[in-house]
Amino acid sequence: MAYFFTSDHCRIYYEVHGSGEDTIVFINGGSCSYRYWYKQMPLAEKYRLVFADLRGHGNSEAPPWGYSNERFANDVYDLVHFLDLKNVWLCGWSCGASYALEYFRLHGDDGGRIKGIIYDEMSVKPMVGKDGVNFSLYGNTTYQNALPYFYSLLESGVDSAFHTEGDIEGPMPAFFKYDEQCGEYKRLMAGVAPSNPAVVCLLNIALLALDQREVLPTVNIPFLMIEGSKHAVYPAESYDYIAEHVPSCKRVVFEGAGHALNMEFWQEFNRTVDNFIQGKELPATEPCIR
Repeated sequence: MAYFFTSDHCRIYYEVHGSGEDTIVFINGGSCSYRYWYKQMPLAEKYRLVFADLRGHGNSEAPPWGYSNERFANDVYDLVHFLDLKNVWLCGWSCGASYALEYFRLHGDDGGRIKGIIYDEMSVKPMVGKDGVNFSLYGNTTYQNALPYFYSLLESGVDSAFHTEGDIEGPMPAFFKYDEQCGEYKRLMAGVAPSNPAVVCLLNIALLALDQREVLPTVNIPFLMIEGSKHAVYPAESYDYIAEHVPSCKRVVFEGAGHALNMEFWQEFNRTVDNFIQGKELPATEPCIR
C-alpha cells in the first residue's frame, strides 16, 4: 500500500500498475473509490495506470478541510508531480471528470505533462442555472430542491446519496443497462468510502455549485467525451454543449448504456480509450449489446 501527502498535508492512497510510455491517471467519482476502475486493469498491458482514492474516500485520509473542486483537482496535480509522471492522460468518471477539467483550468497542460482528457459521463453545470440553462443532475436539480438532499446527506451520508439500505433502488437503473440484479453496483458500493456524512455533503455542495462552461473553449489538448445514451443522470443537452464548445472534442456515445458504462461495457470502454490515446479514428457510437 502506497501513500503520499498533498501540498495541504492530506494523506492520499494510490496504486501504480503496468508500464509504458503513456500514463493514464484514473479519477473516481464522488462517494466511490479507486476500485471502481478495476475493469480497466487490462489496459496495464500497454500503459502505466495510476489509481488513487480521493481525499475522504477509500484508504485516503478524511481531513476536515479541502472538499472543493479545485482542491480535488490539485490533489491529482500533486500526485502527478509526486510520481513525476509524463505523457499523462487524465481519465475521470462522473465528478472525477470535472476534476480532470478543473486540473486543466488551473494548470493547462502542466508544462506538457498532460496529453489529453477522457471525460466520462459528467455535466459542466450539474444544477439548473440562474440563466435557465438546464444541464443538471437528473434533469431537475435546483438550489431549492437540493437543500433537503443536503440535509439527508448530513443525517446518513452515502446511504442517503445512493439508497443502499433495504431494496437497492436509487441510481441502479441509471447506472446499468443489463445488470438488473445489481452485482456490479454492489461491488461498487462495497468500495464506497466516505463514512463521514459531512464529507459526502461537502463534496455534493461543491459539485452542485460547479459551472465549468467558460473552461471549455480554452481546452487545447485532445479531449474525449464518453456518454451513455440513456442520459439518465445528466441530460443529452449537457453533452451537446460540451461537444459544441470544446474545439478538440471527440464524442463517443455508448448506445443504451447508463452512468457506469466503463464497468458494464468495460471492453468497449477500454478499446475506445486505447484508440483515442493512439490517435485512431473513433466511431460516433459504440453498440452496447450483451
